[in-house]
Amino acid sequence: LCALTETLLVDCEGIYEPRQLNDRRLLGRKGTMAEFEIGLLRQRAREAFEQKAGRGFALWQVPVGFIRTDGQRIEKTPDRQVQQAIASVFEKFRQLGSARQATIWFREENIPLPRAEPATSGREVVWELPVSGRIRQILKNPCYAGAFAYGKTASRTVIEEGRARQGSRSRKPPEEWKVLIVGHHSGYISWEEYL
Repeated sequence: LCALTETLLVDCEGIYEPRQLNDRRLLGRKGTMAEFEIGLLRQRAREAFEQKAGRGFALWQVPVGFIRTDGQRIEKTPDRQVQQAIASVFEKFRQLGSARQATIWFREENIPLPRAEPATSGREVVWELPVSGRIRQILKNPCYAGAFAYGKTASRTVIEEGRARQGSRSRKPPEEWKVLIVGHHSGYISWEEYL
């Protein structure tokens, strides 16, 4: 584009005329090196994140019912009302045998459950009547069993109309998760019960 519009390119090392073959070759090499450096930085950042996740530390938010301490450990929330509400989900599931029946019970009894939502000063706990998706989300989260898990889902690439497209994410079985640290923190149920 600069060659077509007869525009000079200037950086801290010089002035380049893209219409001249030698300058265009030099600009191409600089572009290739910059692209390589960015790729290398991304790769190193990803490896550092995966090493951190492998040790049981990650930057994402913990689910409602837990807090992250200053030492980056995961502990149960000190709020007893939230603890009891989360424990009641597992108790009702044990009694009734299905997430759907547990949801119906909570809704019929008009018992709200906590949900964490971003707020100005961190996270705020909001109480609302559960839907079956919320109950299943609690039941399927390994964090509630005291486990740290990373890499639980995988995306599939599908070919549509001759083009590769990112498909939806699907959940992998626990033996295929990238990181699984059982007993990482105190949970609401045992790992065996979670399985």
